[in-house]
Amino acid sequence: MMAELFGTVVNMSAAAGIVILMVIVVRFLFARFPKIFSYLLWFPVLLRLLCPVALKADYGIVTDADILQFTSASAEETAWEGADTFVPTMAETDENSESICRYAADNKESSGNVFTLELSRENVGKLAIIWGLAGSILLLYEGISYCCFMHRIKPRTKERIVISLKVTVPFVAGIIRPVIYLPADLDEVQRELVTIHEKIHIKRLDYLVKPVFLFACCIHWFNPLVWLAYYLMIRDMESSCDEAVIRDIGYERKKEYAYTLLALSESGGWKVGCPIAFGENNVKGRIKNVIKIKKNKAWLLGMAAFVAGAVTMLLLVNRPNHVENVMDLVETNPDVTEQAEVQFLPAEEIVVLEKENPKEEIKHEYYGGDDALTATDAVTPAEADKFAVLLQESPEPYYDLKIAYRYPVEDASISNSYGMRVHPITGEERVHSGVDFAAEEGAKVVAAADGNVVETGFEAYCGNYVIIQHINGELTYYTSCKEILTAKGAEVKGGEQIATVGKTGASTGAHLHFAVSKEGVFLEPEFVVLQTTAQRQAENAMLTE
Repeated sequence: MMAELFGTVVNMSAAAGIVILMVIVVRFLFARFPKIFSYLLWFPVLLRLLCPVALKADYGIVTDADILQFTSASAEETAWEGADTFVPTMAETDENSESICRYAADNKESSGNVFTLELSRENVGKLAIIWGLAGSILLLYEGISYCCFMHRIKPRTKERIVISLKVTVPFVAGIIRPVIYLPADLDEVQRELVTIHEKIHIKRLDYLVKPVFLFACCIHWFNPLVWLAYYLMIRDMESSCDEAVIRDIGYERKKEYAYTLLALSESGGWKVGCPIAFGENNVKGRIKNVIKIKKNKAWLLGMAAFVAGAVTMLLLVNRPNHVENVMDLVETNPDVTEQAEVQFLPAEEIVVLEKENPKEEIKHEYYGGDDALTATDAVTPAEADKFAVLLQESPEPYYDLKIAYRYPVEDASISNSYGMRVHPITGEERVHSGVDFAAEEGAKVVAAADGNVVETGFEAYCGNYVIIQHINGELTYYTSCKEILTAKGAEVKGGEQIATVGKTGASTGAHLHFAVSKEGVFLEPEFVVLQTTAQRQAENAMLTE
């Protein structure tokens, strides 16, 4: 769980880093616009840092692709003795002797990822521990420091503006009930201007934005771009607040405000985690900006608002990764022939288990519809049972490669086969769009062949599910899982664990429902079952005796 969480944070941080760089560029182009527009551009960054999901649109700038991906499990955990169940290769006489699968792996950069970091789950878990400890220490330090600070200066009055001998600079502090703190030695003009400035911060909820952004920095502490964004966000926050003050008091008092800003600037400079102080950040730049402030024309403000809104929309959405699987890679390379021969393992390396359907076993399945179905060889969406909610179209082109799948649950028996049969609950004859494997809850579920994970999730009838796309356009479905151990976009090998057997969804007991579809219809799966190491050892022992 920790590894998956850290992987999600790394991918979020990478996407946010791209957005930060774009905001910096746009912020430079907005130099002549009011600073409020630069300030607002940091909110898409904050949303990227805290929200793991994003809307998708073709006009998005950030590609919907994960930077950190998990490699296959170790050989000791998932290996079957012998080769993979399905080994698609070119014919020996073909000029292109490499397999399509090999071609796709060698051209991984075409999948839309500019950079992909592949690490084993074990190594990611170690990094996740370091990330969690460092982030917790940062959060604990900031929290304790803020509490101690507030305890030291907190007055016993309920006034919203406090004049205190304990403070040397004006600032706003407090989360639920923000209070303006003013030094006792301020003159009347300084007190007026500072109070207006801090009231604008409170009105805009800046006193909440700063700690939330700091919290995001503690989560993404390993990304220097996030800390840079925090610093620049505070600069834009203060500069935009200065502009709001000038609009409030009048442009003729700009110099008066600039002198106040200079007189009350902090000698210590910028401090991470402090409350919003009047002169804590880039005082020299803010004074220059105050002197340059002038009343903008309405059309200029309208144009700036339009551009800022358009940029915000671009930064908030991801561009779909259209090259999500090896089929797209094959489609874009004309050198790969469309005619390929399928070479299976030698017959002596394969043991085909007969399908079992003991009468005494409970037939685990999802509840079907009300009408009896008559489909035979294939199940269309109109005729399908409740698994139709997961049915997906396969991408073009299709290759005439035939995959014989390994059992997704090792050594499991088939309790319900594909095709027409009597519904175990209603007693009506209905179609069963896949194959049910009876197994204990928590048993290992593995990928039936090499492919890309195109979807994971939960559905009321199907429970927790994983959908994998294979090189010939076929999709395999693994439903009713207890726990999902892979993620969308992951590349998996045949035999690699992707989930555990469960009884989620509308199920009568622990089992795995496995289905195959192509071009929008369910097909009857064809299986070859490789011998496990234990089976091979037992067979050798019998031959020896």
